[in-house]
Amino acid sequence: MDEYYFKVLKKIGETIRYKKRPKIFHQLLSTHIYNCIELAELYHSKYNLNLDIIVSKNIVQNHDIGEYLEGDHDAKKILDGEISQHQKELDEKRGWDSLESILPAEVYALKRNYWEMFEYNSNKEFLTESLYAKVIDKLEAMIYMSTKPAKAFKKKSFFNPKGFSLKDYEMSATYGDECFKKFIAEMNKKTGNNWDLKGFISLINNVKSDYKKIYEKVGAPWKEEYNYGMK
Repeated sequence: MDEYYFKVLKKIGETIRYKKRPKIFHQLLSTHIYNCIELAELYHSKYNLNLDIIVSKNIVQNHDIGEYLEGDHDAKKILDGEISQHQKELDEKRGWDSLESILPAEVYALKRNYWEMFEYNSNKEFLTESLYAKVIDKLEAMIYMSTKPAKAFKKKSFFNPKGFSLKDYEMSATYGDECFKKFIAEMNKKTGNNWDLKGFISLINNVKSDYKKIYEKVGAPWKEEYNYGMK
């Protein structure tokens, strides 16, 4: 396990997300993972989510390990064509493959299974938990970005270090929409609409409202299609 510490845990503690962006946006990978675990637990209780929170927390705990062993493949790289989605998946698999020889077989199988649940919804018994983990991953990133001052986006935007780009903001505004829609549909189906959907939509509204304020301050148009989840 000492080898696991130096190969994985130490790297998680030192790896910086959004490293090619202005320094104000930098975030430790360990902080992102911890935030996701905390948010998963908080929203599970707050919105009366009928799902196995232990499974969801294990999914978010393991969802980024393979990727960061092979490098930070953030959405910007895929958007810009620096790397394909297929190559990102291959790199993540290679990262996980490298752990097989240093972890006990049962531990490796369990951790990789949680990653596959996040990446591929591989276990249909825990589909809701997998979709929830993806929602949490998106929300954590959006909340984190919304805490930054508007001038940081205008001067050197998060997605484009060379300067402001409408294309960049367009991606941000709809960043979590598909995950939100899939999760809400699955929750409605699973519970017969017996959960705090209104409260969950309010959460999305609050996050997007903060984004909208940033758009307004930097002079970016807020389009009609950005309004999913907003009141």
